[in-house]
Amino acid sequence: MYSCFKAASAEKALTMLRKQSIIGLITLATVTAPFLSSPFLNANPNQHSEPRKAPDSPPDRIMDSDPGLSSEEIQDARQKAALDFFHDHWERASRFDASIADNYHPEALIHTLRTDASGDQKKMELSGARWKALMPAIMEAARQRGDVQKLAQVDVRETENGFRISAERYSELKCYTDKNYYMVVAFDEGRFYIVEEFMQTVGENLCESNRN
Repeated sequence: MYSCFKAASAEKALTMLRKQSIIGLITLATVTAPFLSSPFLNANPNQHSEPRKAPDSPPDRIMDSDPGLSSEEIQDARQKAALDFFHDHWERASRFDASIADNYHPEALIHTLRTDASGDQKKMELSGARWKALMPAIMEAARQRGDVQKLAQVDVRETENGFRISAERYSELKCYTDKNYYMVVAFDEGRFYIVEEFMQTVGENLCESNRN
């Protein structure tokens, strides 16, 4: 289903992986991957996709079998479980733990919007399978550069197919705050998976300009 890297593209990608931070790495798909579709989502390369129903989601099996719980208690329990998954994912990411790749469903969609110093923007999409494959190199490059991401203003809401969790994502390396970051998680085969993620990045380092 997913196209493989051609030899030249793979060599170019590996060279970029050695040199770039996690912010820069997500632009790899502009030369290595087409826009993709997923059974979880309605994909449109010109706009953010709206999730479709994923298998066994929303996660009705978590707690609603307990007759002693009210609907509000069940909803609260689901949201807490989704947030626990989210916070665990980012806590491990802060330690550059490449095993977070397992949190991505192979058919997830990873969207990024990169703005360079001139204001030009580039959109890209990667499949969860491709993102998982890149994760060890991404985490190692981030560790070497000290590219730590911090989150604030975390918000979760239940949707038809799972949970959409939004946050402000701050890059300590580039002094940039992505105010439009979000992750969609769905419950499948007894656990949560990331089925969509969106992040905005910048090409320039804003730390110096922020000091002026």
